[in-house]
Amino acid sequence: MLLATGDQIRKADQVMIEELDFPGVLLMEEAGRKAANFILDTCPDHSRFLVLAGPGNNGGDGFVIARYLMRWGKSVQIILSHAPDRYAGDAGINLKALNGSRILVRIWPEHPGIDDETVLIDALLGTGINSEIRGVILEMVHSFAAHQGPVIAIDMPSGLLADTGKVLSKPLKADYTLTFQLPKICHAVYPAANFCGTTCVADIGIWNSVIGDLGINRHWMDGQEARDILKHHPRPVEGHKGTFGHVALIGGSNQYPGAIALSGHAALHAGAGLSTVIGTEHCRTAIFGMGPEVIFRAVSGERINRTHLDAVLEWTSGCTIGIGPGWSTHPEVKEFFLTFLEKTDRPLVLDADALNLIAFEQCWDLIPPKSVITPHPGEIKRLLRSDQGSDQRLEQAEQLAKDKNLVVVLKGAGTVVASPNKTWVNTSGNSGMGTGGSGDVLTGVITSLLAQGHQPASAAALGVYLHGLAGDLATQKFGAPGLTASRIMEHLGPAMVTIIERQEPQITTI
Repeated sequence: MLLATGDQIRKADQVMIEELDFPGVLLMEEAGRKAANFILDTCPDHSRFLVLAGPGNNGGDGFVIARYLMRWGKSVQIILSHAPDRYAGDAGINLKALNGSRILVRIWPEHPGIDDETVLIDALLGTGINSEIRGVILEMVHSFAAHQGPVIAIDMPSGLLADTGKVLSKPLKADYTLTFQLPKICHAVYPAANFCGTTCVADIGIWNSVIGDLGINRHWMDGQEARDILKHHPRPVEGHKGTFGHVALIGGSNQYPGAIALSGHAALHAGAGLSTVIGTEHCRTAIFGMGPEVIFRAVSGERINRTHLDAVLEWTSGCTIGIGPGWSTHPEVKEFFLTFLEKTDRPLVLDADALNLIAFEQCWDLIPPKSVITPHPGEIKRLLRSDQGSDQRLEQAEQLAKDKNLVVVLKGAGTVVASPNKTWVNTSGNSGMGTGGSGDVLTGVITSLLAQGHQPASAAALGVYLHGLAGDLATQKFGAPGLTASRIMEHLGPAMVTIIERQEPQITTI
């Protein structure tokens, strides 16, 4: 599903109204009607509703919602943030359309006392704000922040900015957000997404051709997106182990032998035909303790070093390579890594200590173009040599991808996958996946998909979604606190089947 900015949706509205002569009041009517239906379906046992209406089109949507709810027998009241003469255009038309109705309209600060059985409908602000809220809107948000009943935001919770995951001022936290035509960045990117509750999308009738002309290159990575990627690489019935690619994972150490073992086995669970792990002898027990299927190539000594380069180049010939899990940043490892990069021109998957070495050495010019890097928030700070907060995840990932011509997988809630010209924000996964080894499994999954013929960006986006869905399936069985990396890995196959067979959308569109 496409992920829009506020400007892109406003442009679509403008084209519909000014260039195609589609009445704006009809778009508002469709938005309000669908929102009212959604509210009724979401809160079927509630009879009292309070609409907070700002002076723009978001407030106009609120007036249409109120009109439909009243017609369907509900008790509805409205609080205007400003005097009625501030409501112009289509919003003004729909405010006047309430004349003669039984809807009580008040002007802030007048407001009724409401109990927890009242559904609060936030129609104060839409996609147009680009700074902290202040004045009367801030007063209203603060006044209703403690409401314990259902809160439904129209388009977005008041206080969020459409185009970022940053939170400048504490919004009115919603249980549900109904947004129009396409989800916005704030609905997908954390921490802003924490305030949106469950996000649903209402198609208000903007022509597909208008949306197609907007040039949107950001996507909300859901099951349908994953299926679309898989359709381009069907698994042939006559395939064999050579058909599905050979993965080579380089890493592991005396302290962390399990990391590279997880990566090597995850590559097979994600569909690779062959998986080879290259590490020290200390990794052997961990690798074969998980099963006999992975090929193991042991290097001599305590750690990999430059003397092993020729052997490693031979072992990895024709393979798709992932590097870094469970490794170290010892000077001998660093020397091997930098020399190996000089000898490699195929895209790599780089994780963990490979990223730390890149951060220390800033050896960006040695990394093959379109390689995949998989940093967590701490690692991307080191890579960027920046103190930027985690509330700028989308911006960090996209800028690094463009500057270095790489695919950046910025891990965390709502993992961001950014290539130089396309971005996905992931929808699968849960907090139970914050466990040791989970990222090592992801490295194996992405390397596996790359080996199976997916382009680097698609392999990363599909891999992140598949990994998260495996975590969701494992959580259903074991619970989030009981989740382990091995259990995530064991559910990769079922997750792939779920992607292929699941029909219902994970992001509801009405």
